[in-house]
Amino acid sequence: MNETQYLKAKDENDLFYKYVDNKKNVTVIFTHGYGEYSKRYQLLYDYFLSKGYSCLMYDLRGHGNSSGIRGHVNDFDDYLDDLDVMVNFIKLKNPLETIILGGHSLGGLITLYYSIKNSGKIDGVFLSSPYLKLAMRVPFVKKQAAKVLSKIFPSIKMKSGIDANRLNHDSESVKEYLLDPMVHKVVTPRWFTETERAQKEVDKKVKKLKTPLFFMQGGKDILASPKGGKKIFDKIESSDKIYKLYPELYHEVLHEPQKFEIYSEINDWILTVKR
Repeated sequence: MNETQYLKAKDENDLFYKYVDNKKNVTVIFTHGYGEYSKRYQLLYDYFLSKGYSCLMYDLRGHGNSSGIRGHVNDFDDYLDDLDVMVNFIKLKNPLETIILGGHSLGGLITLYYSIKNSGKIDGVFLSSPYLKLAMRVPFVKKQAAKVLSKIFPSIKMKSGIDANRLNHDSESVKEYLLDPMVHKVVTPRWFTETERAQKEVDKKVKKLKTPLFFMQGGKDILASPKGGKKIFDKIESSDKIYKLYPELYHEVLHEPQKFEIYSEINDWILTVKR
């Protein structure tokens, strides 16, 4: 069954998703990164389907075809609730399904945080350059300004300042990112403060994670700190975890020229997780 439609979030936002049920007892649910949307991962989606997995991808609130203010979230837990809507959707259809969560950048932070809170509901997690710590230093004055604006003008839009040419080494992928009107390049003060809060919570609680984990990181990532991510990975007490550093790759390891090799590595890992 092939579905492309909307699910209702707990606060009635409309969440766009696409889903194919391959009836093979394994479903991959993937969460994209900040500013982009699920369509940018069509190749990954098709790859999972070619391997016989069911696959669900969705657009975060405030992104792509989902409703919500662009680049904004009132409470980071809204993202977790939205992912829970997707997980429950699959569990309702197939109660015994093996569920694998994947996420890139912001989607990686969401996926990891959700997995810490809901380890019993899922079976495995793979992360692509999760946004666990900003690679660049934010001046103290800017941080304080964001905290003030988060309270008085929480949804005011500002430019994100992302350098698209440092996202990955594939010129066509970068061009598509720049020209796609559905990719937004704004951020709000509340999004910044809520995301920073979530990063701190993950840092404190991640050691409790028991779910099998495959953590992928671009070594030349200028957005999600490779060192910061590795420090958090090392805190996880479970031995059922794998860290893979790609020294020469940028932030978007899943869009790099060697992406199909990386897809294959994810598939090899999934095969070790399946019930």
